[in-house]
Amino acid sequence: MPNAPFLTDAQWGKIEAILPPKRRNRAVISALVFRRWSGSGLRPAAAAFGVTVARLQAWETEFRASGCLIDLMNALGLPQAPPAKFSNGGQRTNWGGDADSAARLLAYRFGRFREALRAGKA
Repeated sequence: MPNAPFLTDAQWGKIEAILPPKRRNRAVISALVFRRWSGSGLRPAAAAFGVTVARLQAWETEFRASGCLIDLMNALGLPQAPPAKFSNGGQRTNWGGDADSAARLLAYRFGRFREALRAGKA
């Protein structure tokens, strides 16, 4: 599996004040931001960032309800994926669902996410 792009210290500094006090886990926040930017499914995003699906889903629900997720994306200068782009499934992809194709797609998305983070001046 490709290396997940965690938020840098500078990016973390931009969003730390936005985060609820008990919601400051960099892996979960990085996974949330990646998922909202890419439209990636819960399972692949959670696995890539080393967090549980339950935790990622719970935090995403909480952050969406409070508006914190939009604030995070804006602070990092990242657009959100349109609703039609989101995957509700697990490991299946448009590429047939085989593991090699899924890994290549994830590596591609990680590369684009790194570029988007840099372009967002985050």
